[in-house]
Amino acid sequence: MSSENITKILLVEDYWLIRKSIKSGLYRYGSLRFVAEAENSFQALEHLESMSIDLIIMDYQLTDSSLWGVELTKEILKKYPKIKIIFWSIHTREIDVISAMKVGAHGYLSKQSTDDEIKAAIDKVMRGEAAWPLDFESKIQKKKGLSPMKMKVIGLLSQGMGYKQIAYDLLIEEYNKKVSRFGVDRVLEEFGTFDRYIMQKCTFSKSDGEKLEKRSKTRLDSRKRTVEGYATAIKKWFGAKSLCMLGKKIIQEGRLEYRRISSN
Repeated sequence: MSSENITKILLVEDYWLIRKSIKSGLYRYGSLRFVAEAENSFQALEHLESMSIDLIIMDYQLTDSSLWGVELTKEILKKYPKIKIIFWSIHTREIDVISAMKVGAHGYLSKQSTDDEIKAAIDKVMRGEAAWPLDFESKIQKKKGLSPMKMKVIGLLSQGMGYKQIAYDLLIEEYNKKVSRFGVDRVLEEFGTFDRYIMQKCTFSKSDGEKLEKRSKTRLDSRKRTVEGYATAIKKWFGAKSLCMLGKKIIQEGRLEYRRISSN
């Protein structure tokens, strides 16, 4: 298997027997490689300074002499924002899951999860999605009936991403889906490279009172405008004047158990 298709994992867990168990259970998946393990935050940070890591499986409650998982995650994502982090814990209490969401983690698993469930969560997170416990996923959807795309935008905004960066990431996903469905040659022939794809002009209609105008924007600018519209709709939905205020409403009122949205 190509090294590009390998997910390099750092396992942060203070109990050696659990580290051995999860590594043994996931060994059969050729796309996963445990390149390092740590029993405390100090070891974890040392590994990150010396090697390339794609994903961290993070124990929620580390030893007393170490930063806890939530504190360590905040430190790691400040310095390594592209790393994906999945918490796992004996407990899946609502307060713990929300804490994980607030610091920007990408998923949360019970330590009683099967190997297949862990693998599925890893695959989901590496595709750019979130992997929260199923009861939380359904709770999020039912509370306000937000569409999957709006949920994805909320998740990206919560990581501090701007509208243009979100639009760029969504277009990467869209382009890759076309490649997966139609093949590289056909996509290159029809759309060109990704850089060309996002800068191609797209025509759309805009209503100005009784006047209907045809306007042209690059695909990136058009998607950015869509993301802005989603953000405006989400703020209005929750009666928030800013993304920061929206985040406080989400957490404090419990109307949507999702991570705090930052306006940075």
